[in-house]
Amino acid sequence: MNPVQLTPIHSDELLLKGETYDIPMRFDYLKGTERKGVDLFVQVYVPRIVRQADDLLGVEHLTMVFFTAGLGRGSEDLNDLLTHGLRAPADAKGYVLIVVPGLEAGQISSEPTLNFCAFSDAKISECFKAVELRRPALLTCLAAHSRGHRGLTRTLMGNANLGHLEAIIEKQKDSITIKSAAVNMTNVKRIAYLDNFYLECEMVMEKLIDKGLGADVLLGYKLQAFVNYEKDKNKPVRTEPKAKLFKNKSEQWIDLQTPVGLLQASAIGCLRLIRSTVDVENTTGGGQHRLADKLSHDGRIFKIEQNKHQPVRGAFTTRVRIPPGMISYIDYSKRNRFTPTDEMLLRDFVNNEKLSRLQDETFDQGISAHHFFVADIVHELFI
Repeated sequence: MNPVQLTPIHSDELLLKGETYDIPMRFDYLKGTERKGVDLFVQVYVPRIVRQADDLLGVEHLTMVFFTAGLGRGSEDLNDLLTHGLRAPADAKGYVLIVVPGLEAGQISSEPTLNFCAFSDAKISECFKAVELRRPALLTCLAAHSRGHRGLTRTLMGNANLGHLEAIIEKQKDSITIKSAAVNMTNVKRIAYLDNFYLECEMVMEKLIDKGLGADVLLGYKLQAFVNYEKDKNKPVRTEPKAKLFKNKSEQWIDLQTPVGLLQASAIGCLRLIRSTVDVENTTGGGQHRLADKLSHDGRIFKIEQNKHQPVRGAFTTRVRIPPGMISYIDYSKRNRFTPTDEMLLRDFVNNEKLSRLQDETFDQGISAHHFFVADIVHELFI
């Protein structure tokens, strides 16, 4: 299989030497007792260091499986692999990166209620075979953003039945164990939920921790307000996860909603996206500098950029104990407050210039924050 060529969104992915692949894959699900499937694509990134090590006996390749929110692939549409800049941290840490698509009900006309893509050890092996990696995977990290939580949660419980996830968990709750997961959990050091830790995620993680999974494995990021529902679905109640799910709540349950908020997260993310896109265009545009010229002509965004001193991508941390050389994402947002006018100016530029590559829609403040904050913290998922 030949690798695909993608135009990156983030400039730190311009010089990557690894290979990116689009792998056709059938995702199975159960409708009653009938096994059915839908044909989609998985994206896989193989760093050069992984390819070089594949000739060594005894090597196992560190592997991250990331469950995304959408079906996007290639360079011309919203592709979470590019939006979140997943390849740069995978490359730096020497991880094989497997990106699983996400579904919303109604996207698959043949099965309008299908809203998840679960994964398995067999599918990891299928990916490795397709990209011609001979040494086995060492699954270390599982992560999901937004609606990708449904695929991750079903993978952890080993269940691909159609139907409401909460109801399925209620029926299966006594049999949810580490052994029942669809992937080998032996070496998993991180399970991360990015702005999507809903009640069903909590229910499954609670069962896995009861059955022996270390509580320090779980990492959750909260930016938008999570609303869970009582069983009649008419009484929304705000919930925080149970304390036992996060062994060290300050380090594992990262609450960005209160100290940062949607406006600041959206502005930080949009500014990052604008600068990265301009740098990519200046490098790959064949002498064309349309975006840079537009920013120079206006001047307002350049002034915001000069005032905010945004560090390079990968320099932020959400940890309480700040590693040497890194900058607290929360402290930065407090010291460099963007005004509502700043945020709207930045977001309008992102929307008008289609910098997210989402062609037919625009991002409001909440969706902008929800999507764009990931690029500034995703390196923390690779351990």
